[in-house]
Amino acid sequence: MTLLKEILQIDENWEKLNKIARDKYGEFGFNTLKTDERAKLIDMKAADKYAEKEYGEFGFDTLKTNERKKLINDHPELIK
Repeated sequence: MTLLKEILQIDENWEKLNKIARDKYGEFGFNTLKTDERAKLIDMKAADKYAEKEYGEFGFDTLKTNERKKLINDHPELIK
């Protein structure tokens, strides 16, 4: 797989969540969803564990936008 293809595939995961947020919830993107709405789209329990392990944060909701995006892209299995 070429580097460009890998990058595009990675961005697909985050963009998929943004598209669902816009289409289903009428929000600007995944980051603007409430926690309970995010929990319908990703495994929040696992995301919280990754946030603590990789960033030393209390949970997924405490991450900055770029950290959330990287976490989702690094762990696409979080997407339901």
